[in-house]
Amino acid sequence: MPPHAYLDGPALRALASAGHPPFVPPPAADPADKPRDRIWELAESLHCSIVGTCLTNAEARAILAKLGRPDVRTISEHRLHGEIVQIAGRKDGGARLLQKTLDRRHEREIARFDEARTPDAVRALWKASRERGEIPGAYWAAITHPATDWPLVQDIFGEVHMLSHLVGQSNRADIRRLHHLEEELARRDEAIIARDERIMALMSERDDLDRRTRAVETERLVPVATAVESPCTRALEARLARETAHATALEERLAVLAKAAERLSTDLASEIARRSVAERELAALEAALEEPTAIVADDRASGWLDGRVILYVGGRRSVRWLICAALWRPRAADCSTTTAASRTISASWQGWLGKLN
Repeated sequence: MPPHAYLDGPALRALASAGHPPFVPPPAADPADKPRDRIWELAESLHCSIVGTCLTNAEARAILAKLGRPDVRTISEHRLHGEIVQIAGRKDGGARLLQKTLDRRHEREIARFDEARTPDAVRALWKASRERGEIPGAYWAAITHPATDWPLVQDIFGEVHMLSHLVGQSNRADIRRLHHLEEELARRDEAIIARDERIMALMSERDDLDRRTRAVETERLVPVATAVESPCTRALEARLARETAHATALEERLAVLAKAAERLSTDLASEIARRSVAERELAALEAALEEPTAIVADDRASGWLDGRVILYVGGRRSVRWLICAALWRPRAADCSTTTAASRTISASWQGWLGKLN
């Protein structure tokens, strides 16, 4: 039977022959183009699992607080869950607020599920999320997806229901194991406390034994110390007296040496002053001897030595020779004498130089 065959007939053919187009029903709309289901539009049997799986207790208390519940902070978790489940079926009684809260919380998963156009695509996305353990967001996005049909809703709901049982069993096993560990921990704490008490008792006994040992040793050493104390004390006092006398003598000697050092310092300063004067005089004499023209002029002015004698003691060897040369060189008047007289003067001069040397 061809499509729309039930619309064919003589009357329709007559209308078509008269120029009227035949009636063709509009194409069926794509389920994925419909808006997502709202929570108050879902079956009431799904509200409990949605609230328990997709909403946290903190968010549930926030919803009740916005609705004006005064006991929102003190209400038990069971009563809190029941209140939110009842609100889920009332569109104007808080379901809109619940819908916005769930959409905002699971926005990322809703956007990922929007790519699905068929129930099989939704099922594949749900399976991938379940394997990753991302149950709450995927559950809300799959249940409210426009392409999700009732068989898929039942399958997803059944899996979440069984997961809750598995979680409960796991929680019960964890609770039993936790109780066992707490009991074992309590026994270990008791053993540790008993061991610490034993250690403290042993430490107290050890300290008592040490005190008694020291007391016995002190009683045993007291007579020996009394007997030895007197000779040792006398010897130490005698040694102390000797050391004190020696220290006093050293202090006196140090004072004498200090005075002698002060005198030597004074004498050294005087000697340095005298040496400075002598060095200045010697420098002046050397400068005078290094100027023969001036010396000759002075000799002529003074009439040579005029029978006087000069005594020069010490001094540098070079200065001594200069003085001798200045005193014994022939004068200009004597240069006109005979050669014999010159040799006599030279011999006499050398004789005097030998004596001076």
